[in-house]
Amino acid sequence: MELTDDQKKDFRKFSIVLNSLNFEDGVEWGYTHYDTWEDGLDGPIYRGRLMGDVLGFIPRRIEEFFEMIRDNFDTDLLYNEVFDNYIGGIHFKIMAEDKAIIVSYHYYNLSSEDSQTEELFSNLSERTNPYRQGQNVLTKLMDENFLNQMREKYGSWVELTYDGGGDEGWINEIVESTNGTITESNDDIKDIGSEVLDYYHGGWGNNEGSSGSMKFNFDDQKLTLYHSANYDEEIFENNYMEFTFE
Repeated sequence: MELTDDQKKDFRKFSIVLNSLNFEDGVEWGYTHYDTWEDGLDGPIYRGRLMGDVLGFIPRRIEEFFEMIRDNFDTDLLYNEVFDNYIGGIHFKIMAEDKAIIVSYHYYNLSSEDSQTEELFSNLSERTNPYRQGQNVLTKLMDENFLNQMREKYGSWVELTYDGGGDEGWINEIVESTNGTITESNDDIKDIGSEVLDYYHGGWGNNEGSSGSMKFNFDDQKLTLYHSANYDEEIFENNYMEFTFE
């Protein structure tokens, strides 16, 4: 793809304005994408600072050129496998002195950190949650009547899974157990599971979030917690294309 003669002329004229403002070494505009392109062109940004108070306009035909590049951009390049979404952005830097336009894009690469915790029910029963005013639902794990109810429903063990992110978190309704897959878990065991997560991984549903599973073994009276915490590893930026308008 190359610039037309008219487009080159538009960029040369606009570069005169940029040079007059001492923005000759790169002014940037861009669009943000979060599963779809957000409205409005961001910028201008010069050396990391928003300069809209100095340069409060961009020629419409140049903006139309940016829109054309945006609308034909392969958004698969922004795909985030962890959250199954498309998040990032595309940027246009006009280099007035070099008579060039650099188009780049950025995306987020999320990673996760895995951990495993094993704990006896007897130790769990001693935990207290200050947010429950000292109450501890985990004491049910030492109640033989409760354990027998769990064995009757699930067998010798039950495994709960959970997911969270964006300040929300939930324990999934479908559980696996000795008695097979059960589509609705017991409210008591979910309450216990929530307490376990609050104790070992407080804030597990915040920001990038986390996921994992909790296996309660009623015969061995032991919990095994597998936890995977997500975090921002890095923001990557790649060149997409370049144009010259000499």
